[in-house]
Amino acid sequence: MNNAVFLSKKDIETCHELALVIDAQEDAAGHVRRKPWKEGQVRPHFVGRLGELAVAYSLGTQYDYDPTYNKYRNDVNTWEVRSTMRHNGSLTTYNNDKSAPYVLVTLSEDFHTATIRGWLPLELCNVAEHYRDEWDCYFTPQNQLNKWDPFEVVR
Repeated sequence: MNNAVFLSKKDIETCHELALVIDAQEDAAGHVRRKPWKEGQVRPHFVGRLGELAVAYSLGTQYDYDPTYNKYRNDVNTWEVRSTMRHNGSLTTYNNDKSAPYVLVTLSEDFHTATIRGWLPLELCNVAEHYRDEWDCYFTPQNQLNKWDPFEVVR
């Protein structure tokens, strides 16, 4: 099954604008980033929102473009989405993440192709063999994820 989702120019522009709003909200709230932004760096909220949109498209569900943070709301339906620009990237999770199924999405350099790599419940991601001290988080390799099939995973 091909898990690639095409994102239009309008999708990319909308997610970019949304990410700028989220960044501004965090700045205004005094949010301290673990690492400062580098010049020309692709912002994590932009990459994240593109991944979320791709999962919504794959599931055939409406995507919530609301930029307001709500710790009780899942990214897409019951799913939490993690996105990366790294083609071979891992699913990254943290000790304080909510219990939910987590989906990994990788994005092409031009942002037009989002590939859904697979999913796994948080409890199977946050295990000792995936933990990296230097990052204080868990990296679950793609080969340990469940296959993404939107016809079987719809909740």
